[in-house]
Amino acid sequence: MRLLLAMGMIGLLSIAVGSARAEVAKPLTVSELAALCKTDADKCGDQIGLIIMTGVRAQKLPSCTVHVNLPPLIGKLLAWWQAHPEQATGSAVLGVANALNDLKPC
Repeated sequence: MRLLLAMGMIGLLSIAVGSARAEVAKPLTVSELAALCKTDADKCGDQIGLIIMTGVRAQKLPSCTVHVNLPPLIGKLLAWWQAHPEQATGSAVLGVANALNDLKPC
């Protein structure tokens, strides 16, 4: 699982670097990320995985978070955002971090 996540992150970074040269991507909001999770599980997992890896590297999330199985975690994030709508506004990065810090998935 760790190897798959690492390979996915490398792929995402290479795509992001290539895309960044063409245009600056607008950061996702929690509502946009939640909608993406309901329509495209793969892209949703990529986005959440990237947010988790960035949070771990910035020492804002526990390192064990990179070992969490994403599909069940995505369901928990969606449920948490629905239960805490006041925390589910604004940037997806903060929305994921707030939910993970409260859920303590590992």
